[in-house]
Amino acid sequence: MDIFTTIKDNLLRHYAIYIPEIAFSKIKGTIYEGLLPKEAANTLFYIFSTKEPFVDINDVSIITLLSKSDILEGNIFKLFEAKKALGPEHFQVLLDKYKEHVEGHLFMIKWMYLNMNRTFENLDISITNMFKLQAEQFQKHSTELNNHFKIQPNNVPNKTIVLLEQLKETYTSAELKITNPDPVKTLPVSKSAKPVKKQKLEFNDDDIDRFLLSSVFNVDL
Repeated sequence: MDIFTTIKDNLLRHYAIYIPEIAFSKIKGTIYEGLLPKEAANTLFYIFSTKEPFVDINDVSIITLLSKSDILEGNIFKLFEAKKALGPEHFQVLLDKYKEHVEGHLFMIKWMYLNMNRTFENLDISITNMFKLQAEQFQKHSTELNNHFKIQPNNVPNKTIVLLEQLKETYTSAELKITNPDPVKTLPVSKSAKPVKKQKLEFNDDDIDRFLLSSVFNVDL
């Protein structure tokens, strides 16, 4: 597997996601096209890996998402290794392509967090905090990319962001209905994939989530 495929796929490991039904037409041509089938609209999922079945986010603790920071940091080190191994022009193409994906994810993740209450009713605070933490992880990763590799912010052409910005207009539409999450559906995976049963972590107390976010990660709640 080439370096770009590896670090691109890493962005979708340990990933909280939902896509409102009315937004599916807007994700065509973006990094999210084909990720979720349309019948999975308005459902909150957690992705351990795209090679495994997606799971109901209610079965996952925010503690699980903490490993995302290590995954993103690992991508930084892989880019440093690639910089040594590749010529300047080759590495610049790799960096630009990766940065485009990071910015696309960052835009969408922030959007998902800010619009959760417009899509779902009575969300548990632990789920809201999970999306907030994910947005902060990607924001930190984007900043570190800019700092380590001297990238000027917003200096990477990104048609993904242009398309996703249309979601702002979509969410002013009178068509939007607030719905409860549908029951989780089993999504198809490659026959070669062997899903690994995840041990459910028993951390359901909202006080634990708030304590970790405020005292360890300095997240304002």
